[in-house]
Amino acid sequence: MNYLKTWFVIDLLSCLPYDVINAFENVDEGISSLFSSLKVVRLLRLGRVARKLDHYIEYGAAVLVLLVCVFGLAAHWMACIWYSIGDYEIFDEDTKTIRNNSWLYQLAMDIGSPYQFNGSGSGKWEGGPSKNSVYISSLYFTMTSLTSVGFGNIAPSTDIEKIFAVAIMMIGCKYDSCWRWVGDGQEAHRLDIPSIGWK
Repeated sequence: MNYLKTWFVIDLLSCLPYDVINAFENVDEGISSLFSSLKVVRLLRLGRVARKLDHYIEYGAAVLVLLVCVFGLAAHWMACIWYSIGDYEIFDEDTKTIRNNSWLYQLAMDIGSPYQFNGSGSGKWEGGPSKNSVYISSLYFTMTSLTSVGFGNIAPSTDIEKIFAVAIMMIGCKYDSCWRWVGDGQEAHRLDIPSIGWK
């Protein structure tokens, strides 16, 4: 009964297939994206899940599971932002040409699927890598940047890409310190040494 009073409405609204509904009706996309963003609100319950995990597994393991989930979610969000930056920068709206210094252009050339102008007169660009390939490449870049591996085969070229890459590296450093904090707390707990901030 408590669920009906708290999370039921949010869960119900967030699991409706708004994309399918919008396909058949001309609905304002702002309202649709508002309801779709309720899916993110459901992530607030992740903290409750971590507290419940504490009853079944030891605290350090619960924190570790939570950190891995947060890492995956942050990597996904940053991959989406990285793709958006590449998508925004690849087309020069002023000259109606493709910029050849974007990471997305380099990816298209590397996989042999270059962008090209649609000759049918619609004024649109076509070609380029598939959405799956772009997402996997974006996730690959963010994961290698967050973990400080950074192989360099997908590299930022434009100023906006470089600024975002620096932000990812800073977030990765902060995340690394969280891993170290958990490790230090686990070691102190194992040795039964009181540590500051570890309960």
